[in-house]
Formats: sequence, C-alpha cells, structure tokens
Amino acid sequence: MTEKKWQMGESVLDVLIGGMSLLDSKQGLRGSFSGVESIENFVHAYGYDLEDPIEAAELQGTVQEACRFIKRYFLKPENPDGLTIEMPKKISDCQDVRELLQFASSENNQNLRNWACSILKIVHIISHIDRDVRSSYFSDIQKQIFDRFYKYLQRDDQNQLYLGRTADDPLRVNLADFQTKPKKA
Repeated sequence: MTEKKWQMGESVLDVLIGGMSLLDSKQGLRGSFSGVESIENFVHAYGYDLEDPIEAAELQGTVQEACRFIKRYFLKPENPDGLTIEMPKKISDCQDVRELLQFASSENNQNLRNWACSILKIVHIISHIDRDVRSSYFSDIQKQIFDRFYKYLQRDDQNQLYLGRTADDPLRVNLADFQTKPKKA
C-alpha cells in the first residue's frame, strides 16, 4: 500500500519526468501548498530568501513589473487592442508574493487563481532573465559552441561557402549562408 504522501498526479509526473514547469502543468499550482511554510519553502527553493529585505523587495518589484506588463500589453486602456477586463484589486494590490502564491494554489476562487498564475508565469520569465548566470558569460559560451563549426566553415576558389575540411572533402556541404543568432534582448 502506497502512503498518500507518495501518490502524485499526472501534473506532478509531467514536472518530474517530462521537464515541464509546474506553472505550465495542467494543474498549475492548484492545491500545491498546505500553508505559509510550504509557500516559503517553495520561494526559498526558487532562489529567493524572503528574510533578506533586499531579495524580498526584488521579488516584489518583479511581481509589480509583471502586473504592469499584463496591463500594458494585454488590457485596455493601455493597449487599445487589449481585453476589456480589469485585474482584480486583490491581485494588483498584492504586496506579498506569498499571498499571490496562495491565490494560485487556491481551490476556491478560479478567477484569482488564474490571475495569480498568469502573473507568476511572467515573474518566472523575468526572474530567469534577471538571474540567468549564463548571461554574463554569453559571448564565451557562444564562442565555445560556434568555434566547433567555424573551423569547418570555408570558402573555395569560386567564393562558395561550404562546411568541410577541404574544398574536395567528400562530406562537404555547400551553404548559401551561415548566421548565428545574437543574444535576445
């Protein structure tokens, strides 16, 4: 007999095995937290220490940035083509990410849950952009990856671009162009 604490639904398996984000799973955060302690553990595991006033303020700033983003790009009046709906005051006035996570976990109020999850998805993206350790090493990483190709990128006597060791390489691949993707803004 399996203990209840070890039973998990399809959404949890998607996260554990499929590599899906919990926020993107079918269940989302619904029912994920049993109280303030589990919410604080989640935030801490996410990389934020709410006991540190600087980190807590940074996270709250990210929440407010996410709210502004939704209003600016998806809702009227800031976007003339946006939806004619209003963000609930409980969401837009939320001053504590723990409360937002509680709304996202709620089984009762689907409207608040949907708004909270939408904001948390944007918070997730902003956090990855802001805290991505790779960003300061992007050029080095890109060079390390692309140098593997650059050493085989050649031009023959007719100025034809190709991938291969020599102009008569039997594995030569003629190319029309070769471009690398720049860092996203």
